[in-house]
Amino acid sequence: NLPVMKILMIMQNYHLFQGNPWLCNLPVMKILMIMQNYHLFQGNPWLCNLPVMKILMIMQNYHLFQGNPWLCNLPVMKILMIMQNYHLFQGNPWLCNLPVMKILIVL
Repeated sequence: NLPVMKILMIMQNYHLFQGNPWLCNLPVMKILMIMQNYHLFQGNPWLCNLPVMKILMIMQNYHLFQGNPWLCNLPVMKILMIMQNYHLFQGNPWLCNLPVMKILIVL
């Protein structure tokens, strides 16, 4: 039931996943979360040249932004600034459980 364009967006990035066990084993919904934001990267050379792992770090936090108009309207660069510091939060339960707004204040 996926729209054809969505399937195409996934498939035109298929080469990113091929031969990479970690990426290949991502749940389909995670891949969809990456791909449904593909338009943020298209036509932006700096974003397009981000390593796949960086894109994954941005997208695996997509649920933080969904349904929150203020966050959804953040410029992509602001989201990138949050996400490129994601490693600061990984593996730290206190930081990981901070509300998004608190993370924004920190960053």
